[in-house]
Amino acid sequence: MRRIAISNGKGGVGKTTTTANLGAALAREGKRVILIDMDPQQSLTDFFLVDVEGPDAVTLKDLLLSDKVDPNSAIVSLTKNLDLIPNREDIAAFETAFSSLKGGPFLLRTLLSKIKGPYDYCLIDTPPSLNVFVDQSLIAAEDVLIPLKPNDVDMKATERFLSTVEAAKEMNPKLKISGIVFTMIKPGSKSHIAFSGIFKGDELEKVVLETKIRDTVKLGITSTKGQDIFQFDPKGIGAQDYLKLAEEVMKWN
Repeated sequence: MRRIAISNGKGGVGKTTTTANLGAALAREGKRVILIDMDPQQSLTDFFLVDVEGPDAVTLKDLLLSDKVDPNSAIVSLTKNLDLIPNREDIAAFETAFSSLKGGPFLLRTLLSKIKGPYDYCLIDTPPSLNVFVDQSLIAAEDVLIPLKPNDVDMKATERFLSTVEAAKEMNPKLKISGIVFTMIKPGSKSHIAFSGIFKGDELEKVVLETKIRDTVKLGITSTKGQDIFQFDPKGIGAQDYLKLAEEVMKWN
């Protein structure tokens, strides 16, 4: 199971949208995919309108805080080949507790090793900040996919995030940045071309993906419907772009 953290450390760049729709695209290509909501804001859980308020709901918080809970009891089936382990906002209250628990920084990695099922990909949606939940995600992952809006503010935030990735490599030497995908590209805009040049001559130049996620209102609407873009607008540009992104991801070494 290939584990990909979709992360940046900056909000509003399309992390959750990319996690949901890349997962759906991979599933449409016949890959078994499990999504992990590692965001204390439960963004991915809310994206798919999964109810985690019921007394019998099992969430990521329960799995991380107790190794006695069966990880498979938390898995929610979304569509064919696409599953989710949801989260709850109250996980934020336990942020400081994770470092004192047995296994500390490796809790998520250990949890993922216990998940049964022939999954091809695990996509981890991370919070829009640099905290223990991002650290857990990076230590558990093999690859990092960085969604990036082409502007100065987001570029500077991404530079700070790159330092976090380097720090995570001390505990996870196999971690690598495998892709940078430009998101929310305005029709006719060439800004992503200018910002692609920032990586010129850098080792990251080779991981800037050809796929660009164009800005479309329908990508924003999907989360209010509890649907991925292929359910909501299967022939639109959002679906086209995420299928292209899935094709690139499937070619990663």
